Order: sequence, then C-alpha cells, then structure tokens
Amino acid sequence: MTNETAPIALVTGASGGLGGALALELAKTGYHVIATGRAVKRLEALDDQGRAATGARLTLVPLDLSVGEAIDRLGGVIFERFGRLDALVHCAARAGPATPVAQIKPADFEAAMAVNALATQRLIRAMDPLLRLAAQAEAAFVTCAQARSADPFWAPYAASKAAMEAIVAAYAAERTRSSIRVRLIEPGPLRTQIRRDHMPGEPPERQIDPAIAARALAALLTQPRDENEPLLIAI
Repeated sequence: MTNETAPIALVTGASGGLGGALALELAKTGYHVIATGRAVKRLEALDDQGRAATGARLTLVPLDLSVGEAIDRLGGVIFERFGRLDALVHCAARAGPATPVAQIKPADFEAAMAVNALATQRLIRAMDPLLRLAAQAEAAFVTCAQARSADPFWAPYAASKAAMEAIVAAYAAERTRSSIRVRLIEPGPLRTQIRRDHMPGEPPERQIDPAIAARALAALLTQPRDENEPLLIAI
C-alpha cells in the first residue's frame, strides 16, 4: 500500500469530453488522478498535458466500463496502491445512434445501458468501500436533462441516464450521514460528440465548453458540505 498525501480521484471517461477536462482540472488543483477510458492514445495525451501543467503524472487505466469484472479488479488495485479513494466522478457515457425507438438495434440499447446504468452500480459496488476509508469523500455522477424528458431519438441515452439517476438516488439515501457526499451533476449541453450526433443543427455557441464545465465541477468537489443541498446540481 502506498501512502499518498494528495487526495485520490477516479475519473471515468477521461479519454475525452468532460472526463478528460475534469481529470486535467483536478490534477491542477492537487489531486492524484486515476484516469480511465477506452482510447489509450488519448489517455497518454492527457497524461502529457497533466505533466506539463503540474509536473506530476496521472495514473492511466485503459478500461471498458461494460466489463464489470474489470471494474471490480480496479477497486482492488486502487486499495492496494492507495488504500482509499477521496473522489469518484463517473463522466463516461455512451449514447448510441440518434434513431427512432422502433428502429433501435438491441445491441445499441444494451451498450448504452451497460455504461450509463449498469457500470454506475458496479462502480458504486467496487468503490464504496474505498470511499468509506477517506475522511470525507465525493461520489459524483454526470447526468443530463434528457433523463427527465421525452426528446425524440435519445431513447437509449435517456433511458439509461434515468436508470442511473434512480441508482444514485438510492445510494445517496443509503449513505445519509456518512462521510460520502453523493451527487448527480448536470453540466448542461456540452460541446461533445454525443451532442453533435444528436443535435447536428445546434449552433456551437449554444453548447458549453467541457473545460468550463470541468472547472465548475472541480470547484463543487471542494466546496463546504451542506446537508440541505439537493441531490441534483446543475452547473
């Protein structure tokens, strides 16, 4: 077990979008970041950015969140190396094609559910013991307005995010008065590939730069605790 003076943060989806921007922002604010993603070259580029900005390296973990056993193994590795986890931020998402409900391929629907919903529960299962070992820990899960709407062509993404919200709400209720602060984070319409695929005519200026959302989210992780704050926070 390695003793680390810096807080330890696990960020999923760090090979792009909000996850990558957040991993870099947290590194700049003093966290040691465990960055997961499927795109190895993008993770390596992120590490280069982190070293240039902070002089420290990130811990890179190529990971497919649809493989539950890999999430379980990651929990064991984090315990052996760091002995705890101070923050878990689940940014990874999969949307599938923008397709009418009647034409969605089962594999596309299942892929969205695997990353957005099933992996949420698996991450909680694997990381909750590590979060409980920290003096105060953060568990944040990125969601979207589509989880509470009926927008056409978003069904796999919307349904899987709605399931994620239900899982996180139950987890938050179970962790009342614990050292773990559990929150759902809605960053708004981000300038990402998912948004471009589903809203091709939307002007880029109406979309939020992931780097700006990452700064706001990083600030949330260190703000004083408020027992009366809502579970869902828009940034």
